[in-house]
Amino acid sequence: MANANPPVVVAQEIGQVGRNFLREVGSMFWFIAHTFGETLERIQHGRVPFRAASFFRHTERAGVDSVPLVGLVSFFLGLTMALLTGYQLQRFGTERLVPGLVAIGFTRELGPLITGIMLAARIGAAFTAELGTMQVSEEVEAIEAMGIGPLRFLVAPRMLALFLLMPCLSTVSNIAAIFASSLVCKAYFSIAFVYFLDLVKDSLLIRRNHRCDRVRYPLQHRLHRVFSDVSTQSHMVELRDVHMQFEEKKVLDGFSLKVDPQERLVIMGQTGSGKSTILRLILGTLQPSGGSIFFKQFEITKLQRRKLQEVRRHIGMVYQYSALLSSRNVRDNVALPLEELTDKSRKEIDKVVDEKLDLVGMKDSKDLLPSELSGGMRKRVSIARSLVLEPELILLDEPSAGLDPVIASVIDELIISLTEKSNVTSITVTHEMDSAFRIATRMAMLYQGKVIEEAEPEKFKESENAVVAQFLSGSTEGPILEDSQDAIAKK
Repeated sequence: MANANPPVVVAQEIGQVGRNFLREVGSMFWFIAHTFGETLERIQHGRVPFRAASFFRHTERAGVDSVPLVGLVSFFLGLTMALLTGYQLQRFGTERLVPGLVAIGFTRELGPLITGIMLAARIGAAFTAELGTMQVSEEVEAIEAMGIGPLRFLVAPRMLALFLLMPCLSTVSNIAAIFASSLVCKAYFSIAFVYFLDLVKDSLLIRRNHRCDRVRYPLQHRLHRVFSDVSTQSHMVELRDVHMQFEEKKVLDGFSLKVDPQERLVIMGQTGSGKSTILRLILGTLQPSGGSIFFKQFEITKLQRRKLQEVRRHIGMVYQYSALLSSRNVRDNVALPLEELTDKSRKEIDKVVDEKLDLVGMKDSKDLLPSELSGGMRKRVSIARSLVLEPELILLDEPSAGLDPVIASVIDELIISLTEKSNVTSITVTHEMDSAFRIATRMAMLYQGKVIEEAEPEKFKESENAVVAQFLSGSTEGPILEDSQDAIAKK
């Protein structure tokens, strides 16, 4: 053994560990399969698998007796979690996130995990010791000798009791932890209990009733129109002195822009200049380092998550690579916003989907998967999906990128036609010259984090700005390359 090759020895030891692990896993599955087999066989013969008294006795022992332990441990864990996270979040003024953090943490992970660990440690170990003692004292053998299946008789009622008690005890764990965090929030962060419950409900809510929202949003819109001197913006979108930085790279540096209703604005700029970042800032998926961003009367940078989600329903987004869900066909991709965000029936959703697919010329392809579509077809489906909620603003990220000139022209004409028919505002970012001048009613040039030129297409072509002139001509001589070389030299 001393002369054995070390790598071979290590491989043999790993193999031995793996074999032992697989043997234990196989034994566990065999045990469970035989338990269910004996139980089902008993049921097939028209007999109850075990006495109700036996089941209730194990339920009381595993469940009722475990409530104090589960509740107490979860209470102190919730207390600790709220304190530790709260003090860290308080430094950034976001302590109101503590209720949602504890609620989500326990209901989705910690509650069931802690319950499972405690049941395994307390009840599982007790059951194992009891059955082991019965095996040693030949009680199991005696049961088997009487023609009674020991797995069905001894194991099945215990397994069923644990299976049914897990969600109940997990609920106890969640309530205890959330209650503990409410005490911390009240005592240390001045969050009233009613507000605490509202934050918890908001964080745990997956699907909401949107009927109230359909009433509330128009009401808010009308109120803002009445008090226009106070809060209503005359622009569809406005960015004021926006700064955006990723680590050491400064993307936007005092960027300001206004977009009027029913405009088709095209933002042009070099690759990597921050064009797509602007769209994500308007959507609220990115937060700027500084400045303000408005969509109508709403300041995107200050909206809470719930209100931001409501506002996003009025904005459609077409991504550069379409971003269609690969596991869903065309119909399901387009229907997704309607299914998740509205209470429409299947019939109503199908009607809207057919209407939007017909607009983009894809009605006959609704059963196809994204992998079965060409690039232009995927782009059209993405546009249809962006329109199903009847948005007031559409954001398009390089809509003609990667398409041949003919298909790119088709997409451009489709964008123009849809925006005119629907009376929506559109913001397109691109560096494709032909598409830009075909789509735009107004153009803006992004350079070094700022808008250096904005004008109607014809005036934009005649710009005297050296950067714009070089970008439009594609010349290798001019300030764009000179600035790039200076930046490289500084590095």
